[in-house]
Amino acid sequence: MAKGKRILIFLALLILFLVAAPAAVMYCLGWRLDLKNGRITEPGMFYFKASPKTADVYLDGKLQKRTDIFFGSILIENLEPKEYEIEIKKDGYHGWKKKLAIQKREVTEAKNIILFPLNPNFSLISESAEYIYPAPDGRKIVIKEYDEVKKKWSLKILDTAKNSKTNLLSEEDLGKIKHEFSNISFSEDSERILLETKYQAKNRYFIVSLADGKFTEADFGNNVLDKIILHPSEKTKLFVAFSEKKTKNSVPEKNIYEVDLLKKITSGPLAKNISDFTISDRDAYWIDEEGFLLKSGLDFKNPRRMNVQKTVQKNLTLKTEGSEVFMESEQSLYIFNKKTLSFEKLLDGIKGYRLSPNSKQLLYFNDNELWILFLEKKHEQPHKEAGDKVLVSSEIIGDAFWHINNYIAYTSQNKVKISEIDDRGEFNSIEFFEMENPQMLYSQNNLYILSKGSIYSCQDLKN
Repeated sequence: MAKGKRILIFLALLILFLVAAPAAVMYCLGWRLDLKNGRITEPGMFYFKASPKTADVYLDGKLQKRTDIFFGSILIENLEPKEYEIEIKKDGYHGWKKKLAIQKREVTEAKNIILFPLNPNFSLISESAEYIYPAPDGRKIVIKEYDEVKKKWSLKILDTAKNSKTNLLSEEDLGKIKHEFSNISFSEDSERILLETKYQAKNRYFIVSLADGKFTEADFGNNVLDKIILHPSEKTKLFVAFSEKKTKNSVPEKNIYEVDLLKKITSGPLAKNISDFTISDRDAYWIDEEGFLLKSGLDFKNPRRMNVQKTVQKNLTLKTEGSEVFMESEQSLYIFNKKTLSFEKLLDGIKGYRLSPNSKQLLYFNDNELWILFLEKKHEQPHKEAGDKVLVSSEIIGDAFWHINNYIAYTSQNKVKISEIDDRGEFNSIEFFEMENPQMLYSQNNLYILSKGSIYSCQDLKN
């Protein structure tokens, strides 16, 4: 080959290399050529994960593709940085819609998308129910029923895994005298309940085993109890608080005692002149006469002061959820801030609050506001810092429960609604169904509804 041809071929290859190499590098770095607008862009990506799987994904009204059959996920690449309207649809389900923006060379994610059925199926559990009480472990529900013929109440236990109901205890089991039902509360291990009844204006207390319905009466004589909590592990023990006077004319003081029903021994007082107390796992918490929050083991010895600023609230109630300590006072909810070592007010007119299953978020609500508090930093999108709050709904709120960690089911008048907690753009919120004056309960991803004396179970939420 002639020398001139070799030089031409070399120069041609050199020019091709000089053109192609930068283009290849730019492509690897994420740059793309927008032929329509004649400019170079830095595209981004969408990543979605939805349940149920094989759902159709639309961007700005155009079908892209379906989420995969194995993981329910989809990655959409080479998208121009701008805001898109996303819709995810599947026949027989409520759709999911949200406006999300693509940023240069970034992945915008929505990984907790749930599509809920348009026509949920319900199973009838009971037709004579008055109240429903969930166990802490979520595996059992105690149902209070009333027999209109016998004019007697009874307790049934529902196994949420099998969705089957069995007898637990009836009013007649307690004896021939009439017992007016008051309330029940669970032990922390969900193996026992404390049943409170009234007979001739006197409170009576029974510890009932959920395994076999056997019960033991706890007799406190003429003492009027301020609070009673079952021991978290020892089945025959409990903690009680009641007011006592040192002298006839002195101001009553609320003291804590431990009661062993088997040995018929009352020990204490374990703590004196308290405002309130609560038990969590192996720890005891109480607020003393000076307004300090104290923590100790279940022996109440060597307590550690937790707050640096005295609590001035009166008529307060202490409660724990997971590792969090809450205080209610005059219908206001406070949470103990571990950084400031003081109680922080969350909401006035409080109706309820619940920790998420992963213990990283708290929902709390009053008659017309439903909020989320992030207790830890949230690394996945949308990112949140510990202490961030999100207002999910400002309509009439009856009750609210977590569905997994990213959705909330709540009642509003006669409607049961479900909302995501992703606050990018508008919330995806649906009206799931409607019943008259529904009392809602959530357990093991099953939804239970008490309406007009009947209990229904919906298992369509197990995504």
